[in-house]
Amino acid sequence: MMLTNCPFHQLAASHTEVICQANPGLLQGVAEGVGDVDHDIRFSPADGRCCVHIAARGRVER
Repeated sequence: MMLTNCPFHQLAASHTEVICQANPGLLQGVAEGVGDVDHDIRFSPADGRCCVHIAARGRVER
């Protein structure tokens, strides 16, 4: 699953590098906190969408 928009869009506009590096870590922490062992949270930046990619563990998506 690709996030189509950044939950921190306003901050990312002025502090892109910091926010885009923190966002995957935050979402990984949320996943771990709820005991989600079925998904990988990956940093995968691209134009027009959020930098986070959530995939079923062991599955490669493009």
